[in-house]
Amino acid sequence: MMLRGILLALIVMCLSLGWSGTTHASHYPLDSLTFLTEAEITALKRIPVQGTKDGGIALAHPRQRKKLARKIGMPVQRLNELGSLFDLMRVQGAGPKMARLFRLAGVDSCTSLAQKDPVHLLGQLRVANHNHNIASKLPDAKILTNWIQQASALPHQYILGKTP
Repeated sequence: MMLRGILLALIVMCLSLGWSGTTHASHYPLDSLTFLTEAEITALKRIPVQGTKDGGIALAHPRQRKKLARKIGMPVQRLNELGSLFDLMRVQGAGPKMARLFRLAGVDSCTSLAQKDPVHLLGQLRVANHNHNIASKLPDAKILTNWIQQASALPHQYILGKTP
C-alpha cells in the first residue's frame, strides 16, 4: 500500500513538472533561421507567424499556402518549402540544418520521415551533405532511429500537394 502511494506521488510530481511521456517538438523563432531572408521574415510576420510552430500550422495545407502567397507576396513554391522545413523541425533535436538535409535527401515531412529506415536514411544524408556541405556532423543511426520514432508519434501536419 505504501509503494502504491509513492508511485502515485511520483506520477503526480512528473505531471506537475510537465512530463507526459510524449514527444515534445522543437520550436525556433523566425529570426534564428539562417535559411530565411530578412524580407521573408518580415513577410511571414505579417501572417502573423513568429516561429516554426505557428509557421508550420499556418503553412500546413496547400490551399493555405496558396492564399498566404497572395497575401504576403511570397511564391507558393517557397511557402511549400518552408512548410516542409517547419514540419521537420517539430522533431526534438532536428534543427534547421537537419531539416534542410532531410529535404535534400528526399524527406519532406514528418510523415515521410516516419517511414524511413535509419541506416538507409543515413546514407542519403551523407550524400546530400557531401553535395551541399550543410552540417559539420551527421547524426548516427541511433539518433535517426529516435527521430523516426518521434516523427511517427507526432500528429500529421504538413500536407503535400498542389492546389489547382
